[in-house]
Amino acid sequence: MTTDKPAWLMTLDELSALPLPPEPPELTPEEGVALIRELNAKSRSVTMEEYAFLAHQPPIRETAAVERALGHLREELRATPEDPFLKGVHDAFAWAYGHQQLGPVSGQPTEKKPPRWSDLGEEATVAADALTGALDDPPQLPQSYIVGVEHTMLWLQCGTDDPPAGPLQQPR
Repeated sequence: MTTDKPAWLMTLDELSALPLPPEPPELTPEEGVALIRELNAKSRSVTMEEYAFLAHQPPIRETAAVERALGHLREELRATPEDPFLKGVHDAFAWAYGHQQLGPVSGQPTEKKPPRWSDLGEEATVAADALTGALDDPPQLPQSYIVGVEHTMLWLQCGTDDPPAGPLQQPR
């Protein structure tokens, strides 16, 4: 059934009669490795096929970059141990690598340890919702703590090039 009628004008029967789009092809393991390498070099949005691959991966940020950020975090925490942003970054790393059972903002456990790439995205979404007041039962956490968690989750997913601790990346 083909129609020029916009979807918002169609009845449910007309919509259900439309053919489903084809399933996107799965990435090969080699394509997945290349994707992770590419995202670590420069963050960008991902396609549906890429999302389907990444969703089942642990945090994809390269180990060397994570170790650098953790080194900077330790230094910054020594200088300002009560900084809520840095505490949020610390707790986000601890959760993302399986050292903490519950999401730092959501308070929810994950099925896999360490959490998967998609779990990091869900925790970042909860943090963003908490920051915008979109949660029915918001966590009683400082706003800057939540920002630290959100930023760390996005960085570990390669959704931003700027690490949560240490110097910011220079424009490329």
